[in-house]
Amino acid sequence: MVLRRLRLDNGYSQDSYAHQTGYHRNYIGQLERGEKSPSLKALFDFAESFHLEPSDLLKKVERCLQQDSVRRANGSFKRASSK
Repeated sequence: MVLRRLRLDNGYSQDSYAHQTGYHRNYIGQLERGEKSPSLKALFDFAESFHLEPSDLLKKVERCLQQDSVRRANGSFKRASSK
């Protein structure tokens, strides 16, 4: 989700971002769908492409994961309490 949001916010299509970073478009898509996890090298490359420190990119991912976790917990609570 973070990669997709950053890519779109910076005006890249998957094709143009793949060309910019040197990674295959299919790999970018797999990362965005959560089907693959990036290597440390890829994470550093992606951070650099967005003019971010790798630690800042990881913080964005961490916040996103925390928000997803809260949303899932709230959704599970609502479903369980409505039965």
